[in-house]
Amino acid sequence: MNPRQPLCGAVAEYERALTADRTRRGRLAKLRAGQLLPWIHTPYGYRGDPQYPRDPARLRIEESEASVIRQMFRWSAEEGLSIHAIAARLRQ
Repeated sequence: MNPRQPLCGAVAEYERALTADRTRRGRLAKLRAGQLLPWIHTPYGYRGDPQYPRDPARLRIEESEASVIRQMFRWSAEEGLSIHAIAARLRQ
């Protein structure tokens, strides 16, 4: 066994932890600055650029889906429907 092997393993583990921490802090800073979307999959009613899926500047509203979302909010606000009632109405 090489006497340096345990030391190399410890240094590699430290570097991995350091890289993971820097990546995590970088993503958090971008989220807080509004340069990164907080989701991986684009929500219903929106379309993102396939090459830059988490870029807020490239996000656009999908009008056909957005009209369904607006209707759901109307049912909730005007008719007082619960989430379960809205889901049942959509299934019909």
